[in-house]
Amino acid sequence: MSLTDSIGGVSPALIVGIGIVLFVVPEPVTSVLGALVLVLGLVWLFARRLG
Repeated sequence: MSLTDSIGGVSPALIVGIGIVLFVVPEPVTSVLGALVLVLGLVWLFARRLG
C-alpha cells in the first residue's frame, strides 16, 4: 500500500474540517496548526477542481 493510495481515500473537505476544528481550539499551537491544515485542504480542494 503506497502513500498515494492512503491519501486518495481522504477527502479535501475532511482536511478543511479538521483544520477548522483545530483553529477554533483556543491554544496558539493548535490554532497555527489548524490554519496550516485549513490552507493545505483548501489548496488541495482547488487543485482537484482545476486539474
